[in-house]
Amino acid sequence: MDGSVQPNPRMKGFGGLIRVSKRDFMHGFHCNIDYLNILHAEILTLLYVIQICWEDGLRNIICYSDFIHTIHLVHHVDVFTHQCENEVDTIRKYMDND
Repeated sequence: MDGSVQPNPRMKGFGGLIRVSKRDFMHGFHCNIDYLNILHAEILTLLYVIQICWEDGLRNIICYSDFIHTIHLVHHVDVFTHQCENEVDTIRKYMDND
């Protein structure tokens, strides 16, 4: 999974793939978004992946990200008043129910 923000013409989006194992492809996805910055794009990507997996009954999820700020925000930061507060809270609720 990966989020992307290009400075000109301000194209933003995310995409990735979901595998059930190292070999079994399950879903590929991409989406254009209208959000503020790369952190928001990465957070939305993570939330999207988790929601797809939960809809398909997958609960033991391993996500790989190349953006350490996403991992740090989800695991360690008090997000009260953060621009991604709602998305991070939703991700944390999924993690608590895993």
